Amino acid sequence: MSDLHIYFETGAIGDTGLNLCRANIAMEFMKHDSSIVHTSPIFRCHGKEKQSCPNVKEILNSCKFIKTVEYDVDYNNRNSFNFSKKYNCQIHQPMFFREENNIKEWIDLQKYIPTINECEKIAVLQPISLDLKPPPHLDDYVPVWDRCVNLLQEKGYSIFMVGGPNDKIDLTMKSKTIDKTVNKLGKWSILEALAFTIYKADIVLACDSWSAIWGPASKIKTFTAWGHRMENNIDFWVTGFLGNKEYYEYGWSSQKEYCDAYLAGKISDYLAKREENGKV
Repeated sequence: MSDLHIYFETGAIGDTGLNLCRANIAMEFMKHDSSIVHTSPIFRCHGKEKQSCPNVKEILNSCKFIKTVEYDVDYNNRNSFNFSKKYNCQIHQPMFFREENNIKEWIDLQKYIPTINECEKIAVLQPISLDLKPPPHLDDYVPVWDRCVNLLQEKGYSIFMVGGPNDKIDLTMKSKTIDKTVNKLGKWSILEALAFTIYKADIVLACDSWSAIWGPASKIKTFTAWGHRMENNIDFWVTGFLGNKEYYEYGWSSQKEYCDAYLAGKISDYLAKREENGKV
């Protein structure tokens, strides 16, 4: 048995999904059986600093190939990102890609699935998330969802809206569109929303946040409105860790109604193809 020593940021749920893919891919390429995660007790992003997220720790604890999480990285000591004194070994930041992943094979969050009334077809919508986004470009992270939501509602989907209690959903949809969703903002914890998404959703509508990663990583068809850093090819390269290209379509949230119309067209095409194949 051998361990991959790997560095993770542990402040964001979406990054954690990518990091789990990155670690599993690296274990295959580097011939390791398990991973030891090295991280910092704090998280810095776009000039903000916060504590490492306890929900991320819970996700990592549920992963069958993560042996332990060590909080031994110090932002004030660059060497601590690359070398572990405790284990006397290198900490890797591997950059291998793979075409296919299935994150549900590695983690078990089923105990967090919230109970709902029976639904035949389920869509999850994470409409907006501005936390930790670069302040000069916040408007470029505000998508529009009216056409997508109306289309899915017409097709018989129950649309569960997830996110934080202060998410500004009124910037993304008309009030009559919001009324067509089942509003779970702030009512489900992040782990409940995540578990519901990966285990129950048939389709995911994702803003530039965790749902855009965890939907495709769980092999659920996902329609994403990416924000500024993805649109400008600053961060888009990280989708190489995600793989599963056939499981997501995307547009740019800065394009507002045009992005909504584009993704609605992609949804329509996807549903039509399912109907052709005898699926509803």
